[in-house]
Amino acid sequence: MSVRALVSKISAALVLSAVVVTSTASAAGTTWAIDPVHSSVIFRIHHANAGFTYGRFNEFSGSVVLDDANLAGSSVNVEIKVTSVDTNSKDRDAHLRSPDFFNIAQFPKITFV
Repeated sequence: MSVRALVSKISAALVLSAVVVTSTASAAGTTWAIDPVHSSVIFRIHHANAGFTYGRFNEFSGSVVLDDANLAGSSVNVEIKVTSVDTNSKDRDAHLRSPDFFNIAQFPKITFV
């Protein structure tokens, strides 16, 4: 699976699993902070045509801004620390951090805006 496909799957999981609880209102709309205690960034990958391998990122943050007066002015901003990838396998996690996949030396975070 390509990194692009993996990031696409991560973004879908993020949208489905993010819980926002802290909000502030302003003239530009309402801003919610993503609550990392009640949210998850998860993914699954079809592995060796035998089943799925699941993983998650343990460190992330972000916000959602909803502008009721101008929905086009609404936004989502999420930052994921790639070093926090966790598939319950230290060897696989190290491989995912390598240049073969995420290349954390060059790309230490994934950002969705």
